[in-house]
Amino acid sequence: MSQTWLDYVGPLATAASAAVIAWQAWLTRSALKTSQIALRESQISRVEAQAPRLSVYAAGVDPEPMWLVHAPGAMHLDAVSIPNSHVFKLPRDADQEVILGASFMFSNDGPGNAILTVEDDSGDVFSEMLAIVGEGQRYEYWVKKTVAEWVRLLRLGGQQRISRLTVRYEGSRDSDVSEAHVIEVHGNALRPVVDAEGDWRVIDYSDAERVVGSVLPTTRTYWKSRTRNETF
Repeated sequence: MSQTWLDYVGPLATAASAAVIAWQAWLTRSALKTSQIALRESQISRVEAQAPRLSVYAAGVDPEPMWLVHAPGAMHLDAVSIPNSHVFKLPRDADQEVILGASFMFSNDGPGNAILTVEDDSGDVFSEMLAIVGEGQRYEYWVKKTVAEWVRLLRLGGQQRISRLTVRYEGSRDSDVSEAHVIEVHGNALRPVVDAEGDWRVIDYSDAERVVGSVLPTTRTYWKSRTRNETF
């Protein structure tokens, strides 16, 4: 039997109908996805509006190393300036502790005061501070290592990382913001003595570029529900 154009109408109509249905399904999914993105952005904006606007800056490092020594008759350690002429030798002075004073600045543009914690490299919290709205504040700390540790880092070459702190904010609500500011210090408290292999002296203000502090880009986590461990 010969075929006529009518024999093709049914299959073509079916194919066209299927294409329309597929197109409508795609439009529906696209609209749903757009709606979900808009809802997510709206929820994040609401959470962000409640969080304090924090800024952390690496204020710098004091290029004048100190000695940690026991004060006479005291139970605590005192920081004492080290003369530039003093020479450290290994292994004689391996266990002597030398410190650098470092600091960072932080500010809070609100809304509301914020409690910040400071963590060391291992994640242990060793300090807590209040970031007051509208005030710039300075936090000072020590970078402490033995002479042997300072020399080991020097021998690695380049500006090795000598300190890493994390300033962290954790919102108190179930749906809130977590924020982390990582502060690193690179450099060294000692420098080799020219033409005296194995001898080391402390840096001074002419060596200020040997020690550099910086703040890494801020990381933020937006919690949809902290108790359910759900993020946006």
